[in-house]
Parts: sequence; C-alpha cells; structure tokens
Amino acid sequence: MLSDFIQQDQIRNLNLKESGYVRQNQLKKPKQLLFQIILPIILCFVLFNYYQLLNQPQLINQEINLNEINQDKVVNFNESSELLNQTQKDSEIQINQINQEKEQENDLEKKQYKEQENLKDNEIINNKHLNSNESDKIFNYQLINSIFYVDMCYAFAFNKEASIMITTNSKYINLYEFKDGQIQLIQTLQGHKDDVRTLYFMKNSNQFISGSDDNNIIIWEIKYNQWQIQQQLNGHTSSIVHIIMNNKEDLIISASEDGTIKFWEKQHNQWKLTQTISDFYIVFSLSLNESQNQLISSNDKSIIVMKQQGNDKKWVQIQKIELENKGFRLSFSGDNQFTFQPISGQYMNLYEWNNLTKQYVKIKDILVQSGDNYYDYWLFPQQFIMEKSILINKFGSVVNVIKKNQNGEFINLQSILFQDNLLYGSATDNGDYLVTWDYKSKEIQIRIYVEK
Repeated sequence: MLSDFIQQDQIRNLNLKESGYVRQNQLKKPKQLLFQIILPIILCFVLFNYYQLLNQPQLINQEINLNEINQDKVVNFNESSELLNQTQKDSEIQINQINQEKEQENDLEKKQYKEQENLKDNEIINNKHLNSNESDKIFNYQLINSIFYVDMCYAFAFNKEASIMITTNSKYINLYEFKDGQIQLIQTLQGHKDDVRTLYFMKNSNQFISGSDDNNIIIWEIKYNQWQIQQQLNGHTSSIVHIIMNNKEDLIISASEDGTIKFWEKQHNQWKLTQTISDFYIVFSLSLNESQNQLISSNDKSIIVMKQQGNDKKWVQIQKIELENKGFRLSFSGDNQFTFQPISGQYMNLYEWNNLTKQYVKIKDILVQSGDNYYDYWLFPQQFIMEKSILINKFGSVVNVIKKNQNGEFINLQSILFQDNLLYGSATDNGDYLVTWDYKSKEIQIRIYVEK
C-alpha cells in the first residue's frame, strides 16, 4: 500500500504540473489543451489497474484477509474515481473558460477591425466626393507631437496669433508658448477654488476668460509680463460649462449647470451682468451666428433659438426645438445654418432657417463616427473654422473633421479615433493645429493641418 500511495502521489504531482502548464499556455495553444488534459487521466487509470494486478499476488501470499483486500480495493477505486471525476470537471471548466476568452478576443478583434475599416472606407468615399470639385482642397490632421499630461485637461484655448496656448490643470491654468507644434510652459495661474471647465481667449486684446466648478468666471490680463486676475464675475450658482463672446468682445455669454444663460456687458472697463435667461435644466453649449444677432443653446431637452430685439437689444426666445435625444454640441456654420450633435445614433443634424415659417428646420442628417465608446460627454464644443470651412465635431471617442464644400455639402473628411470618450480639445482659430487630451493616453496630442 505504501508503494501505491507513493505512486499515486507522483501521478497527482504529474497532473498538477500538467494542469499548471495548461493554464500558462491556454491562450496560445487551445487545440492541444484537450490532449494535454486527457493524457494524464488515461495514464492514471492504466497505472492504477496495472499496480492493482501486481500487488494482488503479494497480498494473497501474505495471507491478508480477503475482506480487507476487497475493502482496500474499494477505497482505492473510490479515491481514483473521485480523482478522475474531479480532473474531468476541472478540465471541462478550463476548456469552457478558454473558449469564452477566445470568443471574446475574436469579437474584440472583429469589432476593432470593422471600426478601422469603416473609418478608412469613410475617408476614401469622402476623398472621392471632394475630388469631384477641384476647388475644394483635400487635407487631414497629422500627429506631430505628444506630451504626457497626467491631470484632467478639460479645455484648451489659443490667442489670435496661436503663439500662446492655455490649458486647464484641475483648478489651475497653464500658459504655454506655442510654436510650430511645440510648447513651453510660461506660467501656472491659481485663482479658482475648483476644476476649471471652460476657457476663452479674446481676439482683440491680451485677455482671456475662465469658468470653473466653483461657479465663478475670471477675467485674466497680462501686466508686467505676468498674468493676473482683472475681474471676477459672480452670479451663477453651479458649474460654468461654456463661455463665448461676440465679435466686438463687449459681450460675454455664459452657460451653466444651474440652468441659466447670463449676459455680461462691458461698461467703463468693467463687466456687469445685464440679463439672465433661465427655465432650463442644464445648458451645455452656445453659439452666435455670423451676423451676431442670433444665439442658439442646447439643453437637456431642446435647442433654444434667441434673437436681439427692441431698443434695449435684449435677447428673446423665438423658437424652441424639442429633441428626441439631447446633445452637448452645436455650432453655427453660417448666418442661417447650424449643426447639432445628438448623444446617440450615427448622425449629426443640419438645421437651416426657413424664410416662410421663420423657423429653423432640420434638413439633413450627416453621417459621423463615434468609435466603440458610444456614450458621449459634454465640454469640447463644436468649432466651425470659417477660414477653412471646417467643422470640428467630437462624438464619443472620435474627433470628426467635417468639410463644408462650395456646394454647401458637409463631408466627413477625417475621423480621428481615440481609446476613450473622456476626450477634450480645440483647434487654433485658423485651423492650422488641432490639440486634444484624452483620459486613456493622458497625452496632449498636437496635430497639424496638411493638404494632400
């Protein structure tokens, strides 16, 4: 019996070693795994019967009671049966796990391949479409620089010359010298008490605006080569989501999670609150048309169209467009036309002013890419670059670069796929550079506009 025990222990060790080998190689050689698992079982069964036959004469010669022999055989047989059954169960579990992992791996590979092929096909089709009109230039944005940036970066903004770039860094603001796609830190500013969510760099003066989760707006200016607070605007009761200005830069319009849009006018070199429009849940995005006399905003349930009216030039709601799906991004792409990105689906909506009804109506759905991360997040506003007739539209984990051609058609010319939908960015005013940050890579990625 001692030799039996030793031999069986060796067999168990052999099984454990084989099982460990299987676990290490289960993803590499799934077809060989079944043979490797079954072989020890067969050996165990053969060896057991062989040693039973060898030991039986010895037990008889030693005049051991027949009942004891039978009892030992039953015990040994039961132990071996339990071992075989357990090994078989373990093998089945391992095989099922491997098959499931292999199926998941294949599904992921197919999904990624399909997504990449869709992006390639989309670019090829759109390039052919643009080639039909020789006056429309074909281009794309090419990656030229990546900088590791560990903190959440919700917003970017550039001065008019694109020589200064500002970014958020939690509750701080970083200022960089920007030249040929390279950046150099100049100064870090502290003025807010919570995360900074939105930035706007003025075009007619050396000032910029920041909005934060601390509910405040700060106007920054440069004095003696150092940036400092010029004025703080208080009035919102929740996070500031989006800030824009008119072309004259004597009006600031702010959107907030408190459900209000506030208008701040410049009077005697100071900014004063002059109007508040409320009754919204959360205001996500704002845009002024080319003539600066119409304002659109997106909230949780609708798009609101406003217009300046009366001698006092107050903003008045003239249309409310009810939405099936809310959206975080919209932008005028002309005087009487705007685009809107719902949070679900495959399309961006195009709205146009109807002179008969004096209302905006949806006239077209434009195919866009969203990547694997279909759920969208706010911030990263739509940006229409007039100089190049380009619309930058973030949707899910993709930045869609959409060209408006001379016929007024919108063509999704390039879809830049990222690995995360926590994705924020902006282009320079002239569209020469596109800068992004995403949570997965934790990189500021700088891309340059290149004509083909």
